Amino acid sequence: MRWSEGICVRVFPFGILGCSRSCRTVIVLALGLVAAGCGPDTGGRSGISGKVHFQGSPVPNGTIEFVSADGSQRSGSTITGGTYAIPAPKGLLPGKYVVRINAAEETGPTPTGPPGPESMTQMAQNRIPPQYNVDSTLSAEVTEGGRNEFDFDLP
Repeated sequence: MRWSEGICVRVFPFGILGCSRSCRTVIVLALGLVAAGCGPDTGGRSGISGKVHFQGSPVPNGTIEFVSADGSQRSGSTITGGTYAIPAPKGLLPGKYVVRINAAEETGPTPTGPPGPESMTQMAQNRIPPQYNVDSTLSAEVTEGGRNEFDFDLP
């Protein structure tokens, strides 16, 4: 039986294996075309990833932020063990971005006393110099379809 002579009768009661070879080929190709268009829609955004080192060592904990020149686009991630990753759905549109990196370092005494707001106060200082965060000189250019992996080795 040809696939055009009874595709509904042949496919549904017996499954795809009950069809002729040409019928199976058409069904598989049609399903392939449908599946090809079923990827996640990221709105043109790209995933971003990379490594961050400060004074030769991976930044153990911190944050990284990418901000467009006009401030309309921004995204960021935590840095853990010197690496960061921003998935495509939360990623960036193609363009140039200013990069800001922060990593807090605890300073001062360890909290003492009974539990409460007073004992939870501990001073922290940014280990990363201002030229890499508030007055950042770092930049990255995100490209459509590019690798978009940015490593930063801060002196």
